[in-house]
Amino acid sequence: MFSVTATTAAPTGAITPMHRGLERAADRRTDEIAIRQDEASWTFCDLDGLANACAHHLAARGVSTGDRVAVMTTNRAEFLPAVLGLSKLGAAAGP
Repeated sequence: MFSVTATTAAPTGAITPMHRGLERAADRRTDEIAIRQDEASWTFCDLDGLANACAHHLAARGVSTGDRVAVMTTNRAEFLPAVLGLSKLGAAAGP
């Protein structure tokens, strides 16, 4: 597993980006279910991997730190990897 991080460091005392909590959970609670939707479920490790894949996909298309990206989806679990992937890039999601 790999992690995508923003290119700029957060100032001391800054709020921790939301994806850091997921990365900690993926390290500590690897096989625990994080999300259930209908018949499907994702572990914390699965969710972190999907967020990483989303971050790489978006970075390959030019999204980077400080960018704002609209996330348009129905009320689905797939919203989370998209938003978390943007957080890993240092970009902001606009739902």
